[in-house]
Amino acid sequence: MGLSGAIFTQIYYAIYGNSASESAGLILLLGYLPSVVFLIVMLIVRPRKETMERNEVKRFYHFLYIALGLTGFLMLLIVVENTMKNLPKAGYRIVVAIIVVFLSLPLVV
Repeated sequence: MGLSGAIFTQIYYAIYGNSASESAGLILLLGYLPSVVFLIVMLIVRPRKETMERNEVKRFYHFLYIALGLTGFLMLLIVVENTMKNLPKAGYRIVVAIIVVFLSLPLVV
């Protein structure tokens, strides 16, 4: 829950900026973003037969390393945000682009 909350926060800052008065934007984001993600993932996920593969544990560790990398990046970002107090909107857009890269890395594995 903490990782997804941090991702939602960065996406919110990239779209609506750092103003606290945009609570309607946050409610709208929480309303439509999960539906959009569901519709996109619906096209990718498919049923498959359960078979054990030789390198299944190795792939699991790759997923784990990707999650740890994303967590480390978000932790570093939160520290930088707290020290700078005001990151520009373009900075948040770059951050969201990096997060999207992290979230799409499991497709490569």
